[in-house]
Amino acid sequence: MRKYLSLFSLFFFASFSLLWAQKKDEVWMTYNVQNMFDGAFSGTEYQTFSQQQWNEYYAQTKMLQISQVLGDIHKQYGTLGLILLQEVENIAILEKLRMNTSSLQRMKIVFAKRQGQAAGLALMTHHNVKKVDQLDSSLFNAQSRPILMATLEVGGQEVLVITVHLPSRLREKNMEYRVKALELIANQVQKSVYEGTTVFLAGDFNADLLQLPSESLKFLDEPNYSLEKMHYLVSGYSLIRKGFDAGSYVYKGHWEKIDYLFFSYQFFNVQDLHVREVIIFCPDYLMIDTEAGPVPKAFRKDEASPGYSDHLPLLALVSY
Repeated sequence: MRKYLSLFSLFFFASFSLLWAQKKDEVWMTYNVQNMFDGAFSGTEYQTFSQQQWNEYYAQTKMLQISQVLGDIHKQYGTLGLILLQEVENIAILEKLRMNTSSLQRMKIVFAKRQGQAAGLALMTHHNVKKVDQLDSSLFNAQSRPILMATLEVGGQEVLVITVHLPSRLREKNMEYRVKALELIANQVQKSVYEGTTVFLAGDFNADLLQLPSESLKFLDEPNYSLEKMHYLVSGYSLIRKGFDAGSYVYKGHWEKIDYLFFSYQFFNVQDLHVREVIIFCPDYLMIDTEAGPVPKAFRKDEASPGYSDHLPLLALVSY
C-alpha cells in the first residue's frame, strides 16, 4: 500500500508540475493612439485633420509607428493577448495594422464607434470572443462614445472586458457626463462581480479618478483595504512595482493618471488567471524633452521625426 501511495504522490506532483509549467504568459494592454485615421477623408475627422492636412502618407506613417510600438512590446514582454485602443477611425485601419504587425496577424478585431463620430474603440485579441455588447451612454449624452463590452474565453475561464474612452476636458459639461458614465460602468461591474464574473476594465477615463465624486468610484478598492477586503476592482497603478509610474499623459505640463487598468478579485488567484505586474511602457523613443521635462512624443506631420501618441501604453502582464 505504501508503494502505491508513493507512486500516486509522485504522479500527482509530476502532473501538477506539468500543469504549472504549461501556464501561459501574455500582455493585456490599453493605449490611446491619439489619431489613427485612414487616408480617406470622410468629413467626420477632427478639424485638425482636414482634407488638406491629412492624407494617405500620414495615415500609413501613423499606422507603422503604432505597429512599431506593439512589435516592441511583444519582443520585450511576450505574446500580446489583448489590445485595447482608443482614437481609432475605423476597422479598415485596424486591418492594415494587423497585416503590418507580425504579432497581430491572427488576432480577432472588435470595433465600436457611434455614427458621425471621429474615432472609436478597438479590441484586438487571439482569445475566443463569445459575446459583444455596449453600455448605452447615449442616455445622458447623445455625443458620448460607446462603452464597449466583450466576453472572452481565456484558458477555459470567461472574462468580461469593458473598455472606455470617456469625454474629454475640453468642455466643462463633460465632467458631468464622465461621472454619469462611471456610474453606468460601476453598476455593470457590481452586477458582474456579484455574479462571480471575472472583470477587466481599461481605457482612457480622461480624469484622475481619485478626484471624482466618491459615489462614482464604488467599483474601486478602498486605498487602505487588503486584497481580502477588496471592494470590487483593483487599480493597475497599485501594481506598478518599479520604474516609471508618474502617469501616462501630460496636461498643461503635469503628468496625469487618466489611462487605467482595473482587475476584479479573480486576477489575484495565482493558481488560475492572474495579473503579475503592471507597467507603463516608456522607452526613450516614445518620449521627447521639453522645458517641462520629458513628455510623450505625440504624432506630428514631421517626416524626419513623426512621433507616436500623446499617451503612453499601460501593460498588464498576466498568466493563466
